[in-house]
Amino acid sequence: MKSYKNVIGLSFLLLVSLIPRIDANGCACVENLWANPITPNAECTDHLAQANAVNNSIKTTFPEMIPYLYQDVSVRCNATWFTAESNDDMWQRHPIKWSVSNTALFVTQHGIGLGLNGATNPKLGRVFYDNDVDGKLFVKLTVKDLVEYLGLTLGSAERLVEARNTWLGSYAWPPSDYEHPTTGERTVGEQFDLSISLVLERILVLNEADFSFELEIFVFISWEDPKVFARCVNAGIGGYAEDDPCGLFWKPELVWDNLVMDDGDSKLVPYVIEDMGYSTAVGQKNQHNVVGDTASKALNTSVASHMYRVRGKFFCDFSFENFPHDQQQLNVSVTLPHDLSMRKAKLISQAVPFSGTTIEGGGDLPLWKTSCVSSSIGVKSYTPVANSILASPIDPYALYWQKVYMMSPEDFAAELFQGDTEANMESYQQWSTLTFSVTVDRIPTFYMANFVLVLTLLVVVSFFSLILDKAKLDSRLSLTLTVILGLNVYQIVIIDNMPATGYLTRMHTFCLNSTLIVVSVALENLLVYIANKRVIRIAMVAEKFKVGGVFGGIGGGGGEDAGVTKAKGLFNRARGKKIAVEEGNAGESTTATSTPTSTPMSLDMAAQFIDKRLDSISVFMFPCVFAINYLMLFAEAGNDRFVCPD
Repeated sequence: MKSYKNVIGLSFLLLVSLIPRIDANGCACVENLWANPITPNAECTDHLAQANAVNNSIKTTFPEMIPYLYQDVSVRCNATWFTAESNDDMWQRHPIKWSVSNTALFVTQHGIGLGLNGATNPKLGRVFYDNDVDGKLFVKLTVKDLVEYLGLTLGSAERLVEARNTWLGSYAWPPSDYEHPTTGERTVGEQFDLSISLVLERILVLNEADFSFELEIFVFISWEDPKVFARCVNAGIGGYAEDDPCGLFWKPELVWDNLVMDDGDSKLVPYVIEDMGYSTAVGQKNQHNVVGDTASKALNTSVASHMYRVRGKFFCDFSFENFPHDQQQLNVSVTLPHDLSMRKAKLISQAVPFSGTTIEGGGDLPLWKTSCVSSSIGVKSYTPVANSILASPIDPYALYWQKVYMMSPEDFAAELFQGDTEANMESYQQWSTLTFSVTVDRIPTFYMANFVLVLTLLVVVSFFSLILDKAKLDSRLSLTLTVILGLNVYQIVIIDNMPATGYLTRMHTFCLNSTLIVVSVALENLLVYIANKRVIRIAMVAEKFKVGGVFGGIGGGGGEDAGVTKAKGLFNRARGKKIAVEEGNAGESTTATSTPTSTPMSLDMAAQFIDKRLDSISVFMFPCVFAINYLMLFAEAGNDRFVCPD
């Protein structure tokens, strides 16, 4: 196979030799066609190779010369199938549509490089031509068929089958990595753009319990592909026919990073609801190869697109701190496959306004409202992973890479990048990613009416215990304890409907604080009851001394004041201490064995204050605390939500 430089050299020599031989009508003279580039006495193999090289060079500048070129070679090589029309048909048609001449021409051209042609005639092409092997038969032939029925050697048959498969598969290579089947010209490492648009159709399920959601998405992908030579309109729906050239061309596959595999799934891809097919438009660069319709005047390079609708279940790391005024970003992460690193391809996407990226009303759920749909382009890097693996002292492949890194820059590029000196490891360890984000806001009405409002009413009911008779502890405590049980039931209901998290949501905090407030009310009831009992006992003791006049004596001056004072002293003594009283001396004052301390007197004052004032204070204090708790949790909830950019 001739190199690209030889092709240019042959083309230049041919053009120089032909310029003086073109008559006034612009037609080349047949007898002067062969000049220095194609030697008349050369072998047939050289004729065929040189004819192919010249054809590739002048087909766009001197197309009228091509038929004469092929005619002369056909006569010299006794190859009637070697014509310009057959060559064009071979390039334009799907291999299964090749005629016998097209097939013979293909094997003739490949026989040159494979060494399967004789010195005076292309015997490989003759074998196929004489046996009437057309394209439909050719694409099915195996190595065994070529050996048994066409008489090829085993090595020749294997090389020919490999060449055929390479031809058929070359169109399925991405635009960044393409090798011409006949000339060997390659385009390697030329990054191309892959435009992708994801349109939200509807949100099906948002499952907070297992951190997942289900969407239906419309996917539209388009790209430039210089190999496209046939116009396709919604092709491939239900598969491609054997003779459909649209089935040859490259079509991208996407990796859905956060897709969740359900039971029964055999492959981690979303379910395709509807495939709208593969479409192309042929550019002017492929005008000479176009099949069917002419090339578009609006395009220079051919373009292709693929449209389909998918349904998938995706993982999302929900955040519930602001529940029930929370906002969630449902992210769908899409990455190019492993063979399309940043060196070869990158995704491009334009974030468009919400109204342009979702079907009207399709993004809403009963408890959620879609507020924004956007997309962003990023890069996924496997460099940290690669570095961890390559640092292994026992991995044979890691040791190989460690030695490669010690090479010179030239040897390093030749070893890893096939001589592409502009390449670098980072570009081969990075992949373009697209994050499609659907921002949804929870509609809090349901939770505010069915949880917050009911919890508020329960707490308010507990406040009524503050106005009940302070002496009826059982009534007051039964009311508050009933409310506490009701709050606990609601807490359990909320927990059952929410996933386990390492933090408290606003709703959980509100429920917990409400429970603490009601517990505080119950403790207040108990404290008031104890203080009231103490005050009553003091009053009862004092009343006994007043009525009995035990310490004042009958008719004695100041007997009442002395009795009250002594009653308080007796009540404040520690229980179990003895009180010594001198009996029989009615006129003498009774002296206690010890003097009361200041602490019991402080308790008496505190008990009297609690008994008289605490309920009145609590009636205002607890509602204020509860109101502050509510306002702190819900008054400004949702103010920090993400706002969709204009």
